[in-house]
Amino acid sequence: DAVSALIDQHVFDATRIMVAHDLTTLPVLDHEGRLAGIVKRHEILDKFARMLSADEPGAILALEVHPSDFSLSQLVYSIEQADVKILSIATETPPDEGGLIAVTVKLNSADTSRIRHVLEHEGYRVVASFSDEYEEEEFRHRVQEFLRYLEV
Repeated sequence: DAVSALIDQHVFDATRIMVAHDLTTLPVLDHEGRLAGIVKRHEILDKFARMLSADEPGAILALEVHPSDFSLSQLVYSIEQADVKILSIATETPPDEGGLIAVTVKLNSADTSRIRHVLEHEGYRVVASFSDEYEEEEFRHRVQEFLRYLEV
């Protein structure tokens, strides 16, 4: 059977089909079975980038938590109590039983120190924190160090 997606299927379904069949393009059919278009892998990636607010400024937190301790509503509540909004959130189930759930959160704020402390107190392990502000500050610091080196 030919592999295709229907025109009203969600991007998640199209992605699942493309990954399952290792495709770079996927025909999209209307409900009469006629070709309505073709979706390309990079178009799917662009859609996910928009869904995950990848272009928006703010910090990204990578967390891990035991499945029995994970509560999406509690996670959202804890973050929003710090006057920070969640732009996107993604979870990845553990590959094996007893593993940890990986949670990636995109925030509208670059400062994550308070949020990291609260989440660690609630049982989340902060694996990594990425911030646009930090990168600019780090870049400025390196430029200053380089200029001092040139003066010597």
